[in-house]
Amino acid sequence: MSVAELSFGAETLAAPQEAGRGALIWRRFKRHRLAVVGLWIVAALFLFAFLGPVLSPYNSTSIPTADLIRARDLDPGGSWTDRAGVTHTHILGTDSVGRDYLTRLMEGGRVSLSLAIIVIMTSMIIGMLIGATAGYFGGWVDAVIMRVVDFILTLPDLPVIMVLSVILADYIQDIPGGSVTILGIIFVGFGWVGAARLVRGMVLSLKTQEFTDAAKALGASNRSIILRHMLPNSLAPILVAATLGVGGVVVGEAALSYLGFGVKAPFPSWGNLLQNAQRDVMSSPFRVFYPGFLILLISLSFNFIGDALRDALDPRLKL
Repeated sequence: MSVAELSFGAETLAAPQEAGRGALIWRRFKRHRLAVVGLWIVAALFLFAFLGPVLSPYNSTSIPTADLIRARDLDPGGSWTDRAGVTHTHILGTDSVGRDYLTRLMEGGRVSLSLAIIVIMTSMIIGMLIGATAGYFGGWVDAVIMRVVDFILTLPDLPVIMVLSVILADYIQDIPGGSVTILGIIFVGFGWVGAARLVRGMVLSLKTQEFTDAAKALGASNRSIILRHMLPNSLAPILVAATLGVGGVVVGEAALSYLGFGVKAPFPSWGNLLQNAQRDVMSSPFRVFYPGFLILLISLSFNFIGDALRDALDPRLKL
């Protein structure tokens, strides 16, 4: 073997290939065992909520007729036989009107998780655009926007949301999605301000960087600089905030629905399942335990994922 070949081989060994950005983030993320477990739990709950109702033989919203009166208030594993002689078994029992509780949990998860995902995505998009505009242009634009943000942040969330829910309740019949849509609009109205402040701070730092001056020198418009440079470079903290926010929306919806100001019939949600079961907490505690346990699981899982993402996306970490 020649000296040149030995030299080339030594250089190859001394300069290992750099891992891709995605592989590096995933490697950091996997260090957090609880976050990986949380990721699997979130995937399982999404399958449970979105695929489960399709496979269930029961309907979660229709109230049984007089023929099904024997299906009411069954304990887990209980069964009953209809007039045709067909036996119906309910793994988690039934509620006070005879609806299958497992199917109600699945449908409730679909409503709660769909609401959380849509609210977080909409809030983040609105907050990112407003925050980037405020931080990039500065001056009176920044002053006006941030004063609005400060005003919204000073409002007590829960009382205002309860009042708005009552006021908008008269329009439920005229709005597609009813109470779910109204609750989503209210959550978005309060949720975008956090993203706006976060992105504004990032843009204030980014607009002083050399790549921004270079883009301006090349003739890029302000809109192009914001959309192609400011926002992509602000995604890391937004992803972390969005992940943490999903659990917060699920818990917030559950709290409002439990108090009677959230999702209303005929739509089930984990929150109003808790509300409907509170009168049976002594006789049928399982009706309180299951939705409460699922809310706890999804909230903890997203919190663990958010903590892991915060470390994985930290540019100061090299490994």
